[in-house]
Amino acid sequence: MSSEEASRRLTRVQIAGVLLFALASAALLARAVWLDPRVPFLAGDAGGAWIADPMPLHTHGMWIERAAPRPRLFERRFRVERVDGPVTLRLRALGEVTLRWNGRVVDLGARDPRRWKETTVVDVTPWAAAGENHLLAEVRSRDGAPLLSLRIDGLGAPITTDRGWLAARQGDAFAPALVASDARRLPEAAALPRPWPSLRAHAALFAALFAAGAAGSLLGRPPPGLVARAPRLAFLLVTAFWLWLFAAKVVHIPAAVGFDAAGHVDYVRWIVERGALPTARDGFSFYHPPLFHLVAAGPLGLLGAAPGSVLERALLTLPASLAGLGMALVAGALMRRLEPGRPGLEAASVLAAGLLPMSLVLGACVSNEAPHALLASLAILVTVRALVSQRASRRDDVVLGLLLGAALLAKYTSALLAPLLVAAVAAKRLWAEPEAGARDTPPPHGPAWRRAAAGAAASLGLAAAVAGWFYLRNLLRFGDPFVWNLDVDPARTWWQLPGFHTAGWFLRFGEAFVQPWFSGFSSFWDSLYTTLWGDGLLTGAALPAAFHGRWRLDLMAAGFVLALPATALLLAGWLRVARRALRDPDLGLRLACSLLAFLPVVFGLSLVSVNLRLAQWSLAKSFYVLFLTPLLGVLLALGGEALLRARPGSRGLRAALFGWAAAFGGAVVLAFAA
Repeated sequence: MSSEEASRRLTRVQIAGVLLFALASAALLARAVWLDPRVPFLAGDAGGAWIADPMPLHTHGMWIERAAPRPRLFERRFRVERVDGPVTLRLRALGEVTLRWNGRVVDLGARDPRRWKETTVVDVTPWAAAGENHLLAEVRSRDGAPLLSLRIDGLGAPITTDRGWLAARQGDAFAPALVASDARRLPEAAALPRPWPSLRAHAALFAALFAAGAAGSLLGRPPPGLVARAPRLAFLLVTAFWLWLFAAKVVHIPAAVGFDAAGHVDYVRWIVERGALPTARDGFSFYHPPLFHLVAAGPLGLLGAAPGSVLERALLTLPASLAGLGMALVAGALMRRLEPGRPGLEAASVLAAGLLPMSLVLGACVSNEAPHALLASLAILVTVRALVSQRASRRDDVVLGLLLGAALLAKYTSALLAPLLVAAVAAKRLWAEPEAGARDTPPPHGPAWRRAAAGAAASLGLAAAVAGWFYLRNLLRFGDPFVWNLDVDPARTWWQLPGFHTAGWFLRFGEAFVQPWFSGFSSFWDSLYTTLWGDGLLTGAALPAAFHGRWRLDLMAAGFVLALPATALLLAGWLRVARRALRDPDLGLRLACSLLAFLPVVFGLSLVSVNLRLAQWSLAKSFYVLFLTPLLGVLLALGGEALLRARPGSRGLRAALFGWAAAFGGAVVLAFAA
């Protein structure tokens, strides 16, 4: 087959794959929104607004006893002049509902709580009476927020759920009901620094940084020797910053501070004290795969670090900090595979990945997130190396399998990543490797499909050999290889506000520039933005008062405004990679770019899916895809170059880009270091 024929075939496969993925994703999302009862998404109502009890907004988790969840009561009193004809009730309730009209239970027929998205229509004429009437709805939810939507027609003006209703938790006093909303602000965050005032307050500092960056861009091209050493110098700068940050700040943050950090600390201490692995039932965060906790427990036990000591904190956070630093190296190596012989771009990707705010935040936490991210990003790098090589080797299969096994033993996330990477290498063998007899290439061994199958089997088999025992243990003990803390106790579970979501929460954006902290209460995109470009959740603090206080939040708030161009550069870099995925003459590079363009999309959709299923304010976090840090560094660098290519030779554009980079980079460094 000629190279042109192979290119056309690959293009057809890519287009078909994109269309199939888009259609499947749209169908699955539509089913989740409209049909899946496990997804608390409010798509439509019963003719009246969805109402909730007036619970004050807070960040804490709440436990639910599944067998007897505490009900919410909704009450409305109204007067009826006369009943002349049929009276119809339309009702939806997020949960089980008992409706009493003047003390009598209304027969709701065969309403199934599992089909709560369907409107129940009932003839309630026998329950209506002239004079004063009293409606009382009791709603119980076994998973989250009990909500009610109701409309009654046939008694004059329709009676609908609205702010005129009263609501209460059982045993509490009634108060005006709230119209259910997943776009609110946490009152305690109002006193924290805000973006635009912070930017104005530090305008002189950012102007000076901008001027320095712009002036530096106008000095002319640096000497070739310095350009060649730029990646190494960039990594040395990033290393110095990370080491200083670790010694000056990270080790002095209490070990239990961080996202579920207290649970991870308990996990490690359990291993040290008992010399055995716990199960998911033994603690809140004990469901995680154990690799990070085993690695941390070794030196902790050998050195006998006292609980709460600086030494314990240093040993527990060192893996995360080293992982964050390692991902800067991976970014440079990834850029080298995509753009060989471009040391300037390589250095830019190292700096971008090494100073990415979400990576700096997670590098200060006792967590498996950053160690897993390093292992997963190395697996992506090995995959890209195999794709851009003339032939994927058996060594690539072995290294990929070992890395995926280690990543699976660190965090569940790689269960989605592993098949994508293995499939990419298989596609390389099927569609982009030279045929037998091609010049300057070793002969292939067997048909392409057989080589692809053997390589995939080797990688997946090694991954299973490394991590399979843990998932098998979960399956045997809990009936679920991916059991987690909401599943281990069948008698109860826990949830966070709001407990439901609407289309608006997934579509709006802008709160990041008004009230950025805890913006998961406002919208999906604001929360992703503030956890990508800063510490929008205050390192897992339940409230602002519990924040560890080591970052300069005023500078970080200003950085949220300065990060807007960075977001545009990310998109430009992604578009450039996507374009190469379709047009690059090198089929291996096309496959590599296809993979790199696809990963943010598929894991972005996975974040949407998680937030649909578990409608909790704290789950819209960018660092769930922390392993994409090297790729984000590459995309930022490619986006910057794409901007300069748009107007080649423009000194003004170059000065503006470098000036902004200095101002934004300075905001990030000072926010964490000052």
